[in-house]
Amino acid sequence: MQSSSTFSLNGRYGQISIERQEDGFPLIRAGAKADALFGLGFIHAVDRQMQMWMLKTVCMGRASEWLAAEPDLIALDRLLRWIDFYGDAGKEYERLGAKTKALLEAYCSGVNAGIRHAGTPFEMRLVRHPRPAWEPRDILALIKMIGFLGLTQTQGDSEKFIIHLLREGIPVDLLRELFPALKDKVTPDYLQTLRSLRSFEAPGGLSRLSSLFAVSASNNWVVGPSRTEAEQAIVCGDPHLSLSLPSVWYPVNMQFDDGYFIGATMAGAPLPVFGRTADLSWTVTYGTADTIDYSIEEIRQGRYRRGNRWLPLKPREDLLKPKGKEAQKLRFYETDAGLIEGEVVEDGHYLCYAWTGRKDVSAETVESFLKLYSVKDVKTAQKTFAAMPFAAFHWVCADREGNIGYQMSGVVPKRQRGVSGLLPFVMWNKKRPWTGMVAPEHMPQSYNPPEGYIVTANNDLGHLAKADVFTLPMPSYRADRITRALKQSKHWTVDEMKELQYDRLSLQAEKFMHILRPLLPDTRKGKLLAEWNLCYEADSIGATLFEAVYRELLFEVFGTVLGKKQMQAVIEQSSLFAMLHGFFDRVLLKRRSRWFGDREREEIMRIAIERALSMPEARYGQRHSFYIENLFFGGKLPRFLGFDAGPLPLPGSRATIPQAQVFRLMGRQASFAPSIRFITDMGTDEAFINNPGGPSDRRFSDLYTKGLDDWLTGRYYRYAAPGRQENG
Repeated sequence: MQSSSTFSLNGRYGQISIERQEDGFPLIRAGAKADALFGLGFIHAVDRQMQMWMLKTVCMGRASEWLAAEPDLIALDRLLRWIDFYGDAGKEYERLGAKTKALLEAYCSGVNAGIRHAGTPFEMRLVRHPRPAWEPRDILALIKMIGFLGLTQTQGDSEKFIIHLLREGIPVDLLRELFPALKDKVTPDYLQTLRSLRSFEAPGGLSRLSSLFAVSASNNWVVGPSRTEAEQAIVCGDPHLSLSLPSVWYPVNMQFDDGYFIGATMAGAPLPVFGRTADLSWTVTYGTADTIDYSIEEIRQGRYRRGNRWLPLKPREDLLKPKGKEAQKLRFYETDAGLIEGEVVEDGHYLCYAWTGRKDVSAETVESFLKLYSVKDVKTAQKTFAAMPFAAFHWVCADREGNIGYQMSGVVPKRQRGVSGLLPFVMWNKKRPWTGMVAPEHMPQSYNPPEGYIVTANNDLGHLAKADVFTLPMPSYRADRITRALKQSKHWTVDEMKELQYDRLSLQAEKFMHILRPLLPDTRKGKLLAEWNLCYEADSIGATLFEAVYRELLFEVFGTVLGKKQMQAVIEQSSLFAMLHGFFDRVLLKRRSRWFGDREREEIMRIAIERALSMPEARYGQRHSFYIENLFFGGKLPRFLGFDAGPLPLPGSRATIPQAQVFRLMGRQASFAPSIRFITDMGTDEAFINNPGGPSDRRFSDLYTKGLDDWLTGRYYRYAAPGRQENG
């Protein structure tokens, strides 16, 4: 099916033109910014209407009502009704300024015009999905969901994993060694309270839809003029997400007034998530700061305890109507500390969940995002990022004058001394776990550092903060690899940055191989592993052998204590290991550890080597391949119908610059990989973008998988400010 290549629209202030660039994504021209956003909403709806309805359906907690009454979708709906993203959307809208309201209304008008133009997608007709008008409150609710699913949710799952291990009897000293931030006092009485929790659910995957729209991990870096060939700042970014067709991101080239925006948007919102204008460029990664805590509430007869006082729970009722099934009455409870987990069906102890981004964050975040269209310098950009309370993100940026900067967004609680945030706090004590919030000026930040570059990769940047904000950061392998490369030159170019974004050398493997290499046998496989170049390429046998040894090490050390089945579930059936592998590595790389029992590290490694090298030989691409599945059907249709792309080799690993991880989530394939790549030189008016898929969510459109081969092979498209269009 040939997709329309041009559109001419009547905006409120003048004409709007939309034409397809070579990669199929749009070039939008308008006089006023409001008209440009009308055009953006229109083309979002034309190209990605199915994706937008899916996104809205999930956000509303109605996936099991409008799509299918599957157990994982029912569980996801219950979670999102509990969090209640739409709960204060109306109030948040009233907090917006008049200019912001006008821009959101213009975008939504464009969306609704695009819906009328495109008609109803066949998937929505198939499930008889209603199509209510797109409204500003949808955007405000989506902002919260973007900050929660796969981000805040992962921090919460990691903390529940620790709670689960304590409840299962794993010794506290072992967990302190595994998670060094765990400094809380743990008494026998406290452990007994943990084990007595009602309605406790161990962490685990929900629906595959729960990870489709969130930045799970990423890289971004900025290099100042002193380290580039053109003596201008270069900004790079590559968010790592679970891939789908259509892709999460919707790149756009948009001209308005006297300015422009080139970069990534998400269908359903008019926000410039990352990209550039004539004066500023910015990219983003997940910040891994701890913005959530659990606590323990004692509940009796509908009341919760505060010292000697008993206060009434705040109830909220809802009705879930799974498609073709009996309606489920939902009843949620809240205390002054947060949301109670599970059904309160009897007296006892319950987990309570507190997240700083749950309420009163959307309006300020949307206002800040829309300011980025006109911010002209790094200092102002840092203040703008700091004013985004919805989630913890690392933002790097550069301006036309050559200044570079970094700022973390989000709201992080200040905790009592001795409270790590990793274990639930007993709420009936007189002390409260939070003593306030970390001030924006105390969050991690940097401006024109002497080294001339800034790198973030979900790692610990606590040295740039004036407060403790991290408890479970990802390891620094990717950040260290990028930093090592940047140090080697003061003449970086855009083309060299493209190569760096595809660099597959693993510093994780480098650290382990330094210890493993002397222990390897003098056999064919032993030699192949010993001579491996540490790069995770599709044709590499060494990468496959190393992964086998690494896996056996994990089972031999942690499986012995936690149980092999549980360790296998952590590695293969959740996103936990993708985020926490650095903590496990820290133990494995020690010369001595409590986790080793009375054995020496080398003894354990020899056992792992022997088991791993007895397995059949294979190239990495044979073992590490995946399908990019259609968002709606999720791999349920026969592959020959072409809704899914693959099988595709996925070179890279958990620790390479292009992170590449494949696991199972609720019995279905999930993945982490670069979901888009962005590079710009601030001495130009252009950017280079590489996206895994095209603009259309229509299977039979010629734009459905456009660009996917380029993503695989490393070809970028050049987006130039209007008047300078060509491919590069």
